Amino acid sequence: MTPSPQNILEHLQLTKSNSMVIIPMLLKIWSNVPDAVKVLSRLVYIGYSGGSLASKLGNRLIDAGMRIHAGYGATEFGGPSFTMSRVGEEREWEYMPFFGSGEDEMGSAGRWDV
Repeated sequence: MTPSPQNILEHLQLTKSNSMVIIPMLLKIWSNVPDAVKVLSRLVYIGYSGGSLASKLGNRLIDAGMRIHAGYGATEFGGPSFTMSRVGEEREWEYMPFFGSGEDEMGSAGRWDV
């Protein structure tokens, strides 16, 4: 089965999932479908990654009751940011605090010229 916006939502409901991680384009598609907005606003967590989400759209999703959270990371360094909003900061969905002091740096783990 090829994933589509419709069958992803169907399976989300069939499995009684309370959270999901998705690409921003699907959130944009679903934002124009009232039944999809209703389903997504019941979720405890909606993580998105792989691209940005327009401010206007993100604010509209938050106003509809969705709990959206940006994710950031890569294979080489993992996920250096928090993936959940802190209590009282749910409307700050466009920002993500990073772990640690902010003084981390990347360096070579060996020779690259081999």
